[in-house]
Amino acid sequence: MIDQSVDPERRHVEFRLTDEQIAFRDACHAFARDVMRPAAAYYDRAQEVPYDVVLEARRRGLHGLDLIQRMATDDGGQFGVIYAEELHWGCAGIALAISASSLAAAGIAS
Repeated sequence: MIDQSVDPERRHVEFRLTDEQIAFRDACHAFARDVMRPAAAYYDRAQEVPYDVVLEARRRGLHGLDLIQRMATDDGGQFGVIYAEELHWGCAGIALAISASSLAAAGIAS
């Protein structure tokens, strides 16, 4: 059943990214390309936690409470999807290390 109280103009999915979402995507992609990919092989072989990469993510605003709060401001809900797609393109293992270490921040933010 469709909720009739919903504005009929908002009953569609918007696939175009806003300028803010595009800027966020570009920042995530640059981090994945410039930091994650070059480090990925080393951390795969060493089987170490990529602390330096996580710290760089934090410096770039891609980790921690600030990121969680920024994602909460995205009405379209695309920041989380963009973040996951771009960082996992860089390296799935490192992306999970970065994301998992932000789990506590998500609880604090809510």
